[in-house]
Amino acid sequence: MEIGADVVDAVEVVSRDASPAGVRELLDLYNLATALDPALIALTRSCPFYEGYASGIAPRTAFYRGSEEFGWEGVYAKLPELGSLQPYATSAGDLIRRQTRGRETWREAMDSAGVGSEHLPEMSEGLLDICWRPVRLSPHGTVELRGFDSNHPDTILAVSDLVRAAANRLRHESLSVEPVEGLRRFEADEKHLFVPDFEGVGSELFHAATAEGPNNPEVAA
Repeated sequence: MEIGADVVDAVEVVSRDASPAGVRELLDLYNLATALDPALIALTRSCPFYEGYASGIAPRTAFYRGSEEFGWEGVYAKLPELGSLQPYATSAGDLIRRQTRGRETWREAMDSAGVGSEHLPEMSEGLLDICWRPVRLSPHGTVELRGFDSNHPDTILAVSDLVRAAANRLRHESLSVEPVEGLRRFEADEKHLFVPDFEGVGSELFHAATAEGPNNPEVAA
């Protein structure tokens, strides 16, 4: 999802010269992408097999992200700062701090693995290069959704169109994204798009979308 010019910065994460309106758009689109995550998992469950057996879950999601909470030994189960969905952002500072923390986590992981974090500058030019989360800021000046690849092109294009439509409605109606505790569906009025709180998105709905998909009534809603 494209952000206005001169808002996202590859080095600073959010440009110091970004306008308040540009930062507001960035936060709303980032939070929209975060809220959409369980729906996107449910709509894009690709091959059900993992290493030759049907796991009964969305294997790419479970075994890529992982989750210590749900016992999924994925790549980033023990490095959630790098590969898991992050909470809603309330300010540009939130985005900058979590990106800085992600880089430090990667540095620590390199040292722990004996790779040597002195090679980190060779791997990245800025803070935005060290991040593999489902929702991330891209050096291209976009909010990037990374959770629904490994699908047939028609599925990817169809879901991309749905995401684009949601983002366009947010812009055209000047809606702000507002998480609501206990809410488990999307609701809108003239000024706001109300979305599930992060406990719902990042835990309950994430598990339901991965384990059951659209068959789960809350995910469908």
